[in-house]
Amino acid sequence: MIDINKNYWLYVLPHVYCCIKEAKALLYNTLNGSSYVTHDSLLVDLIKSLQKKSNLGTISCQGRELANSPYKEFIIEFCGKEMGELIETQFTEKPVQMMPVLNLQQDIKKLLQAGDRTIGEEVLPYLQELNIYINNSCKLECHYCDKYFRQCLCCTTQETVEQVAMLYSLLKTILSQIRYGAVGKLNLMGGNVFEYPYYMALPDILSGFGEYVHLWNHYRHFMIDSIVFPTFVYHVVVTFPIIEVAWENCLHICRTHQAKFHFYVTGIEEYEEVEKIVELYDIDDFVIHPIYTCKNLLFFKKYIYLNENDILQTKIPFRQIFIHQKMNSYSFGIFTIMPDGNVYANINAVSLGNLHRDSLLQLIYKEMLTNTAWFKIRDSEPCSDCLFQYLCPSPSNYETIIGISNLCHVAR
Repeated sequence: MIDINKNYWLYVLPHVYCCIKEAKALLYNTLNGSSYVTHDSLLVDLIKSLQKKSNLGTISCQGRELANSPYKEFIIEFCGKEMGELIETQFTEKPVQMMPVLNLQQDIKKLLQAGDRTIGEEVLPYLQELNIYINNSCKLECHYCDKYFRQCLCCTTQETVEQVAMLYSLLKTILSQIRYGAVGKLNLMGGNVFEYPYYMALPDILSGFGEYVHLWNHYRHFMIDSIVFPTFVYHVVVTFPIIEVAWENCLHICRTHQAKFHFYVTGIEEYEEVEKIVELYDIDDFVIHPIYTCKNLLFFKKYIYLNENDILQTKIPFRQIFIHQKMNSYSFGIFTIMPDGNVYANINAVSLGNLHRDSLLQLIYKEMLTNTAWFKIRDSEPCSDCLFQYLCPSPSNYETIIGISNLCHVAR
């Protein structure tokens, strides 16, 4: 109950994220996922005052103002959602809130100031995952082979016209350059990895990486006599329509090895088929990847695009919001290397260089400075004008392939 004859401290708690866009404001509780959105100019000004650096998250308010609309209703919801508190000034000094501040230990400006010393000493830990296409030979001719790998991780034959197998010496060079780095996942793909000329030598050359090695192959390549190595995790690419005999052969092999299934769907019918398959064959470890074909935009708008409820229904920690403000969570820390040695920070971006003449350290440094993918964030319209700008996931390959800035029904 607000006493009109008293003064109060109104303060926002440090776990609350605030976004103000002209005449609208958002408060988001990163601990419980609750949110508050207002277009009322009086409340927007109030929230601006709370966010002013010199106020340290706390402002003085008169009871006679807070007892009236729209402040009264705001205070009830604000406190009820555990976003802040209201206390009488006579009982306490001004509460000081230590509001979270984004501070990257090594951003681009700091790298430039560090000079050449940065190469090797500072940038190598940024590389955390490698997608290595060891060959591109494959006879399956999947209908959307040119689209799968540009939207999500998948095998392909499309990047080079000629059949190419990565030189064994180049693969050894790559592994030697990352052996003492921070790479925690190695994805090896083709083509058909079983046809890689040095496939049988992979356990030896990758012996120091153990459980970090993930081999990707299409389910139709898993024959009865296919050799799979127990030290690797196998990722099974499943596209439609499914050929029953090949599917049964794949299951026979993968039942006794560590395997994860990836289903690539282009419509709701294929999605429903996946549901039946995983139940029928008792598949627990699987991922469903929607694929844009240039003819199924309605499928994406109905089932993939986000609305406001989708964005707000999941608790988003402050750390994730900070990440969205500075880097692309889909691309950051990942390089894709093609069989010919070309390196990409994102397969839809320009090549950073070629490992036959450039080192991974040089290319990491180049990406940090030129930003072909790692730091692509939602800083263009319509996202830049949206309250949910940094609550949303980072821009993905889907936006690039479809040719729009946002996959949502919120910002138009």
